[in-house]
Amino acid sequence: MLGYEEDEFYDLVGSIYVKIMAKEDWGSFVELGRRLSVKPGVGSYFYHLIHKDGTRIPCIEVMQSALGPDGIMYGYANVMDVSTIIRDMPLPDFSNRQ
Repeated sequence: MLGYEEDEFYDLVGSIYVKIMAKEDWGSFVELGRRLSVKPGVGSYFYHLIHKDGTRIPCIEVMQSALGPDGIMYGYANVMDVSTIIRDMPLPDFSNRQ
């Protein structure tokens, strides 16, 4: 999705996921992660990942946190590239609104 080989990706990002995210999207993303790290729940966030060539890739991530029987909060997430959906989605016509 982002044009990197697996080892190249992990060398660049390590454990700091926001390194490949558009900087203007960091704050709300980190806040959602904090919220889900202290209380079990589900949340989603729209942001842009940066492709190796510099292209911005629109994504939606759905995150879920759950408290394990060991008392540790576990997090799960799915990231979806939504560029095709956004490109092909018809825009509403607001031209005749008052």
